[in-house]
Amino acid sequence: MKDKSGVSHARKAMIRCGLGLDPDDEWQESQLFPELQMIINNHRAHFDGTPVPEEAEVIEEIVQDSS
Repeated sequence: MKDKSGVSHARKAMIRCGLGLDPDDEWQESQLFPELQMIINNHRAHFDGTPVPEEAEVIEEIVQDSS
């Protein structure tokens, strides 16, 4: 099935999940469900490429902060 603009519902679902491109062959965060957009916004630095610290580094920071 397709919507009135000719885009299949399967393609729209893939776009919303972040697995596809929009009809202009571009990928945009606004295509994602709001919950996924919120996760990106809460972890913007990591989404933009900042490495996620190793578990040991996180534990060390928690211990230092609680001292």
